[in-house]
Amino acid sequence: LVVKALHGGHLLGLGVEPRNQGAGASAMQEDELVFYSWDGNTQLGGSLPDPVWVRWDSTGRFCALAYPHMVALYATSPQFARLGTLELPNAVDAVWQHQQIFVLTPAELHVAYVLESRVLGSVILASDHPGSHPALLSLPSTTASKAAA
Repeated sequence: LVVKALHGGHLLGLGVEPRNQGAGASAMQEDELVFYSWDGNTQLGGSLPDPVWVRWDSTGRFCALAYPHMVALYATSPQFARLGTLELPNAVDAVWQHQQIFVLTPAELHVAYVLESRVLGSVILASDHPGSHPALLSLPSTTASKAAA
């Protein structure tokens, strides 16, 4: 088992090389994410593609895994299960608060509402594209900020 990344939180997440990677395996195989209990003895769920980042809610009941084109939301109890996905390319960061997850992309701030067994939906809270969304806030334009510097 070759560990290439660590993801902390409610469970210990290990980014590992695929187990079947060897002389005959395709060089294009992606690394995998495997969750373990913190005692290291119990693997929870199967392997998943290794994400860009992982964010846990404060209770450890929910986690978000960010990939280049989406954020996948999971419940950990009563079993590790995928609740849904948010089609948010290039998600930069996220924070959980009371079964809501706030996700930041380079251009927008989203909030998604999560129940025990599913994602209810998401809303754009802020955008750097004035007029394109009924945003509550406007984010500063990154191009304008770079031009001013």
